[in-house]
Amino acid sequence: MTKFQKFQLYFSIVPGLSSGLVFLVTMFELKRQKATTKEWLRFMAIFFGFGILASLVNKFVMTGENPILNVIVFTIIMAYANYLCIKMQMSFETRSEEQEEPYKKTQKIAWSIGGVMALIGILATVIILMVNAGPEHIEDVNGPENTSLSVISIEDFVSGKDVYTALHSGFSEKGDQTKVSGTAKKNDYDRCGMHSKKFSGIYTLQATQTDANSMTLTIESTLNSGNMEIIIVIDGEYYQHVTINSKQTIVLEDIAGKLVLVKMAAESADIHAVAEREILT
Repeated sequence: MTKFQKFQLYFSIVPGLSSGLVFLVTMFELKRQKATTKEWLRFMAIFFGFGILASLVNKFVMTGENPILNVIVFTIIMAYANYLCIKMQMSFETRSEEQEEPYKKTQKIAWSIGGVMALIGILATVIILMVNAGPEHIEDVNGPENTSLSVISIEDFVSGKDVYTALHSGFSEKGDQTKVSGTAKKNDYDRCGMHSKKFSGIYTLQATQTDANSMTLTIESTLNSGNMEIIIVIDGEYYQHVTINSKQTIVLEDIAGKLVLVKMAAESADIHAVAEREILT
C-alpha cells in the first residue's frame, strides 16, 4: 500500500469528501492501468451500490431522531466502500502492449457507461432539488420570547397544503398504516417524526383515517428557536392546539371514517417533533 493509498484510507473517516476523493483517484487509476470492462463495472457497482445502500439505511432503518448516529452509520458504510475501492487500486496491474487494442475498446465502453451514470446522477439531483424546492424562510418577526406564528394565518394553517423549506432536516415513519389516501398517505404511520435546524412553512406530521371510534395521540415537540404551532384538524376543521415544548397526550372520540391530521407550521424554527398514535376502538 502506497502512502497516498494509506492517506485515502485514513481520510475515509470524513464522510462525503473522502468518497469524492477515492472516486476520482480510483477512476484515474482505472484509466492509467487500462482496466477491463469487468473492473470498471465492479468499481461502479461498489461506489454507487454502497451510496444507494447508505441512503436507504438512513431513510428506512435509522429513525432520523439522532443526526449524529445517522452520520456515523453513513460514514461506516461509505468508509467500507472506500476501502474496497482502495483495495482495487492496489490490485491493478499494468497491461502489456499486446493488450493495447482490446484496452482501447474497453476504455470506450467504460467511459460511456460512466458518462451515462454520471448524467443520470446529475439529472436525478436536479429533479430532487426542483421537487423539494420550497418558499424562502419566513422571518421570525415577533422576537425570541413569543413563539406564536406571526406570518402564517390560522386559515392557511388549517386548510393549507404542505409547502415548506427546510435546512438540515430529517423525517421518519414507523408502524402500520390506516386508510388515508391521496397526498397525506405518506404521513399515515403509527409514529411520525421530523427534525430541522431551520424550518419554515406548513407540514402534516401525521394523518389517520380509521374505522375505529377513538384514538390516543401522543405529541412531543422541542422548539429551540423561531416560531412554531401544532394543531389537530379533523375532516378539514380545526379541533385544538397542541402545547409546544412538551409531551401531550390527547384522546379523540367519534373519529370513525374521519381524516385526522396533526399539522405543524413554523417560521425559521429549529425544531424536533414526534406524533404517535394508538387506535383504541
